[in-house]
Amino acid sequence: MDIHLSCVPFSHLGQVSSVAVASAVFQSRLDAELRQRIHVPGADKVISEIRHSLTLVGSLLSDLQRVARDAYSASLRTVFIVAIHTMLIAYVVRLPVSLV
Repeated sequence: MDIHLSCVPFSHLGQVSSVAVASAVFQSRLDAELRQRIHVPGADKVISEIRHSLTLVGSLLSDLQRVARDAYSASLRTVFIVAIHTMLIAYVVRLPVSLV
């Protein structure tokens, strides 16, 4: 029985892994940012709820809302920086490859 690996194009593997890495970087950075910024009683519960529900941010008190939005912003910035560096490295590695 022949098993064809061409059923899943190689580019799809790259796309799926890119999304997985971006999500992991985002969640890791968001957790760190929230833990660094939130110091209220029950902070662990608040942080967990913020990480699992973006819609919760709108219902928080204004101080916590600003902190959560800043943490989301810093996390997204980190994801974009990682993506830019990854694309730059991929481009430089690809330069010597001929497209014949």
